[in-house]
Amino acid sequence: MKYQVKYRIWLEKEGKFLLGEGSARLLLAIDETGSLSLASKKTGISYKKAWQIIKNIETLSGEKLIISKKGGSHGGGTILTEKGKELLKEYINLKEKVNDCINK
Repeated sequence: MKYQVKYRIWLEKEGKFLLGEGSARLLLAIDETGSLSLASKKTGISYKKAWQIIKNIETLSGEKLIISKKGGSHGGGTILTEKGKELLKEYINLKEKVNDCINK
């Protein structure tokens, strides 16, 4: 019989949830779309919940993850800060290392 190993990875700070699969997908979608609204739609997370996720991570990490600019004639947008990109990269790298280990 062949088995599959299933797992979940998340980052914590001081014992509190910081970043997991859903929030990482949200950050990645923000980076790809340049919009929190589009990212929330892409990930199936409500806009309000997406804001809560971002604010919770920012509060716990003490770092700003996104920069938003208001709409107008040219439209608004949301981009990841360097710290946001670093946190996302750290999560992705950790997940890849665990995947590699499990696949061996």
